[in-house]
Amino acid sequence: MRERRSNLTPAFTWHDRSQRYRNVSTGRWVSRVQVRQALDITLDRSRNEVARLSRDLVNGRMNLADWQKQVAREVKTMHMASAALAKGGWAQMTPQDTGRVGRVLRDEYGYLAQFAAQIKSGQQPLDGSLVSRANLYAQAPRGTYHAVEEKGMMTQGKTECRNELGPADHCEGCLQETAKGWVPIGGLVPIGHRLCLSNCHCRLEYR
Repeated sequence: MRERRSNLTPAFTWHDRSQRYRNVSTGRWVSRVQVRQALDITLDRSRNEVARLSRDLVNGRMNLADWQKQVAREVKTMHMASAALAKGGWAQMTPQDTGRVGRVLRDEYGYLAQFAAQIKSGQQPLDGSLVSRANLYAQAPRGTYHAVEEKGMMTQGKTECRNELGPADHCEGCLQETAKGWVPIGGLVPIGHRLCLSNCHCRLEYR
């Protein structure tokens, strides 16, 4: 039974068998609710940065090419960090994990390029709707976190999952997924693919 210190979260060790963090100073387990809350806080900061960049674009303080480049950098950083958080730290990230995130990023870069093209053509106005739309890119790494988490749970022999509502106004899709109760892993619409998209604050439990 091995526990490893993470350079992503140096105050905690990662326990492979339970797929959980332990606080180094107290020896206590960190709940998955706490981990998810930490992820949400980090993604909210990322959203604020993307919003700042987008407001700079709208107000003429940044050109389109620089905006696209900097948003893409923020998107990459947060998808990789979200995956590493679910894996227990950077040291636990395998080439397969990195490749999986890379495939997600290729899609995200493609969507971002289409977004930029619509801005350039005038199809996407330079207004608040641009900022709101851009913010979705900063929230999308929640889906990456939960996809990596699911792989880890399956590796540990978990076979079922259920949806747990988070502290937010819930879309009809999340309410429907919660009402299903325990289902085989893969039997729920993934977080990030429901009506609330990347704004989802639900989490999953496994057994």
